Amino acid sequence: MLLDLKEYLNSDIFKSTKLFNEDDNNENQKTQNLLEKNWNEKCYIYDEYDIYDVNYDLKAVGLPPNVYFSSASFPFYIGSFVEINEFEIDGKKSEYKYENYSLKFEINLKNMESNKIHINYKEIRSKENEGEITEKKIYRNNYYGISKNIKGQNAKFTLIIKCDFEVISFENLFLVKINDKEYSWGGEVPPEGKRTLVKLSKSIAKLNFEEKTRIESVKNKPIFKTKLIMPLFFQGGNNEILKLEYSSQQTDDIEIKKERKQYEINFNNIKETYGEFIIKGELMNKCKGEWICDLSDEEIEKNIPKDYKNNKEKFKEIAEQIIKNYDEVHKDDKIGVTDIYKIGKWVNENIKYDIRYKGKDDISAFETYKNKIGVCHHFTKLFNAFVYSLGFKCIYISGYVMKNKDYFTSEDGHAWSLIKINGKWLPFDATWGIFTGKLPVCHIFQSYFSQEIKASGSDFINIKPSEIRGKFLE
Repeated sequence: MLLDLKEYLNSDIFKSTKLFNEDDNNENQKTQNLLEKNWNEKCYIYDEYDIYDVNYDLKAVGLPPNVYFSSASFPFYIGSFVEINEFEIDGKKSEYKYENYSLKFEINLKNMESNKIHINYKEIRSKENEGEITEKKIYRNNYYGISKNIKGQNAKFTLIIKCDFEVISFENLFLVKINDKEYSWGGEVPPEGKRTLVKLSKSIAKLNFEEKTRIESVKNKPIFKTKLIMPLFFQGGNNEILKLEYSSQQTDDIEIKKERKQYEINFNNIKETYGEFIIKGELMNKCKGEWICDLSDEEIEKNIPKDYKNNKEKFKEIAEQIIKNYDEVHKDDKIGVTDIYKIGKWVNENIKYDIRYKGKDDISAFETYKNKIGVCHHFTKLFNAFVYSLGFKCIYISGYVMKNKDYFTSEDGHAWSLIKINGKWLPFDATWGIFTGKLPVCHIFQSYFSQEIKASGSDFINIKPSEIRGKFLE
């Protein structure tokens, strides 16, 4: 990546330039500049590293007689691990120094003179830093862009995927798909520069998981003939179950009946005061758009919150205004986007994420709209309320995310949306700002809605929250 995101819009690419005056040998002048023009950059994405190939013209501008640029530097993403493969000036290999995340080199440019610069470098993602991997393997966020320093000049950026990662989202629709796994932007750089956040996901990821559900006697009496009703977690969405095992630590005498959306487990001869039922399995999670949804229209409608229905006209009025405002601001955009994108982007940018709201599930979608604060649960409910008001069928999804690590736990719970568009069920995530109809493999589907585990057969049994863990497999 060319520049640290924090520095992106405010930095000069060649901020370490040095001027030399032939008349007095020590004159430093800060009013002159180096102009970058005809910028052409390609980025090749591999599993463990990226290769960048950059070509541009470096031109001296506004220099008085006998004054010339004698050195310049090219900065890299702060904290990155970079290996320089090639550095050339006007087609010839040239000397350089690489230190403090900058490539420094000598030049000799008088007013209006130019050099053609070529840099080819590798940015390593899997290098270890104090025992931790700098980037995880199944999901990535990458920032790419062209600096505002070359505003008004020609530039072209091309992203080429050379491994089993997929691009799933563009910020501000910077990149255009050329063909399979190749994207590009080209043209005159606007005053603010060009920047995009690209989300990359493995096409397929395998995970193992374990879910442990515990029932306890509150009166210290033995549990006997207790029936446990458990939803079919992880079956559906973008998951494919490869292996599934059931067990109980208390007894082998258990009966398991599998219905369409739940397990019925009968504990017959447990003489303990608690019982545990464990499901272990392996699943394949896919980065794909259309999901298989076997819910009937009646089941979907039954789970639509009353808040959506009671405030449908109000939500519709707000949604239509959001769409109108977006169209007005982006009226010059050449690439159109869907109303789903416009509404989702508004929710993503206007609702503040606050972890202190975790567990406050009784807050309605309309309250979230008024207060502008919440967690994924509230982002999803508000987004769904808007799209429902516009006539779409939508479903609240319960699941998990694997972010900055290769495993998930009960604490990593997440929520997102499933919306029916043109006969297809497509996933969207208002919290993460993903509105392309495809989610990364780090989103692990658990169940539709918020299904609860239930026990029957005794009036003195409590159910403890399920312990769920999953781990990405190499």
